[in-house]
Amino acid sequence: MTSKIEWTDETWNPVIGCSHISAGCENCYAEKMAIRLMNMECRGYINKDVVRNSTGWTGKTAFVESALHKPLHWRKPRRIFVCSMGDLFHDSVPFEWVDQVLAIAWQCPQHTFQILTKRPKRMAQYFSPENLRYSARKIADLLPPGTFGTFDCDMNWPMENLWLGVTAENQKTADYRIPELLLIPAAVRFVSVEPMLGPVDLRRLDYDKGVIGIDSLAGTCGVYQLDNAECPRLDWVICGGESGPGARPMDPDWVRSLRDQCGEAETPFFFKQWGHWCHLEQMPDDTFAQIDASDNSPTAPSDYKKPWGIGKKAAGKELDGQIWHQFPTPATDS
Repeated sequence: MTSKIEWTDETWNPVIGCSHISAGCENCYAEKMAIRLMNMECRGYINKDVVRNSTGWTGKTAFVESALHKPLHWRKPRRIFVCSMGDLFHDSVPFEWVDQVLAIAWQCPQHTFQILTKRPKRMAQYFSPENLRYSARKIADLLPPGTFGTFDCDMNWPMENLWLGVTAENQKTADYRIPELLLIPAAVRFVSVEPMLGPVDLRRLDYDKGVIGIDSLAGTCGVYQLDNAECPRLDWVICGGESGPGARPMDPDWVRSLRDQCGEAETPFFFKQWGHWCHLEQMPDDTFAQIDASDNSPTAPSDYKKPWGIGKKAAGKELDGQIWHQFPTPATDS
């Protein structure tokens, strides 16, 4: 297991490249890594069509043929974050590439594939009944003959080892992206509130199509109540602060609120990190002791209410003295 992302075991990048779409993209870690790789001339992986060595993403994407079959060689079951260096549902990604990715996922039932996007509308287009009938035939053609049986969109969707998620860094993006996600069939639906740039209420999402008051944790929302059907709900919530140059601070009360919302709804909650900034009340004991003994130690009451820029490692990942690393139990629905 090689991933440094705590909520996954491996990263897999058969598609790379992206472009900024909302405030959460401002300090994109993948973009900075891509620039670094470009400057190191790792051109077999990163090329100038995808990223420029000074300005970042070009808005184009690339299919990495050499990476496609990697999960087939990982025998031990693991959670796999798909496209950590891009967005599988970017506008420039042909659905034929997605077909190839899912064909690999189908051949690896021992693994769990986690797909995270900022573009749920395009994800919904791919998983629409009309496209699935077409893509299912394409995926079936990609499978080794006679090995995995018949692949059929009515029989095999949603795939039990495929988790679908969206990033929502603030209330505005949560209001739009999460309702779109809830309409997509998935074994597990999740949201990553990272970097968290403002308070987020998952119990009241006001969709921009005029549907208000969606509770994505309890599974109640007006768009489904119209025909008395059961509303899908989020199965997992991830939260984390921003790290690296230009990182923006995260208020502990925002995180507490998200944790408490999940607790009330019995939804697994995963707190990844504070990021570069951390309040004194949330610092690990050894970090606080070092600051308290330094020349820059807190002296005024206001010092306890402001964020301190101490770096991701020193800030740690304790929320109110506890590590929150909860995972969902998959339960396929439609």
